[in-house]
Amino acid sequence: MSKKRLPVLLFFMALTGCTAAQNARVSNFAEVNALPVPAEVKAFIDRRMGCAHWAGEGAEDRTRAREIRRALAGLRCSALERDEQALRGRHRRSPAVIKALDETRDWI
Repeated sequence: MSKKRLPVLLFFMALTGCTAAQNARVSNFAEVNALPVPAEVKAFIDRRMGCAHWAGEGAEDRTRAREIRRALAGLRCSALERDEQALRGRHRRSPAVIKALDETRDWI
């Protein structure tokens, strides 16, 4: 990255509230998504990220609270733990899958 672009990037990160940790998570997700893992594992990771996003949203009013609840229900966020254990069981002999699941575990 050029020295001219770094201040612009930092400005937009500050403007949007993006922290270095969040930026690292995006980078990690790109790496995990590039791993040779089955589509069901990538879909689970994407779902987990969606759950983390919606769980962190603020409900300013009833309409927004309902939208958040519907999104969490649609993503089946309450079943993440069970679904992860099932994936780990099915793919227990796949180091790439276990690594992908491990790296995204703390994103919740």
